[in-house]
Amino acid sequence: MRNSFGIVLLISWIICSNTHASTPADTRADGRLLLKENWRIQPSTQVRADGKEISTTGFRTDNCYSATVPSTMLAALVDAQVFLDPYHGLNLRSLPGATNPIGSEDFMFRPMPPESPLRSSWWYRTEFGIPPEYHMSVALNSGNDATHVAVVEPQEATAA
Repeated sequence: MRNSFGIVLLISWIICSNTHASTPADTRADGRLLLKENWRIQPSTQVRADGKEISTTGFRTDNCYSATVPSTMLAALVDAQVFLDPYHGLNLRSLPGATNPIGSEDFMFRPMPPESPLRSSWWYRTEFGIPPEYHMSVALNSGNDATHVAVVEPQEATAA
C-alpha cells in the first residue's frame, strides 16, 4: 500500500496544481523523492475555489499550464508558448506591462496593468505518492516573495 500526499504552494507571485494522483516522483540514489516534474499552474484570479478545495486529491486542473520547479510562472508560460522567449530580440517588450520607453530605468516603479496575467499570484500544485516507509519533509530553497505550503494529510490507498 502507498500513502498519497498532495502538496500545494501558494507563492505571492507564483502559485501551483497537478492532475494525476500518485504521480511518480524522481527518486535519487539517496532515496529522496524530487518533485520537479508534473506541476500544474494557474493564476489565482482564474481559480474559483479556496485553498482547502484546491488541496484535495484529484482537484481538476484541466485549464492549468504544465510546469516544472524550480521555475517562474513566466518561464512556464513561455514553455506553453503563451509568450515569446523574452531573451530573444525585443520579445521582452511584448510582455504585459513592458510599455516603458526603451532606455528608461524607471520601469520597476511603473504599475503593472490590471489585466496583466503577470500581476496576480499563481497556484502551483502537484500530487504524488510515496511508499509508507518514507518520512515526509519539505525543503524549499527559495521563493520570490511569500510562500505558503499546504501538505495534505496522507490517505490510505484503496485496492482497485
